[in-house]
Amino acid sequence: MEKKFYKVKDIMEITGLGRTKAYEMVKKFNKELEKNGIEIVKGAIPIGYFNLRTANMSFSSINEFEKIALQNKNRGV
Repeated sequence: MEKKFYKVKDIMEITGLGRTKAYEMVKKFNKELEKNGIEIVKGAIPIGYFNLRTANMSFSSINEFEKIALQNKNRGV
């Protein structure tokens, strides 16, 4: 059976994020999906959605998700 979801551990390996930031990413992406009426799986992100949302991100040096999360926090998003 083909894997359909990335769990936090998968996201940590792919992105290089720590556990806390990976959980934040899952929570943020799942909130986006719920907002659009899509049923979610807590603690996991559909692989297709993850790939879509991270297509332009570079995880090599400083994690862009961390920068985006910090910017959103500072703007109160």
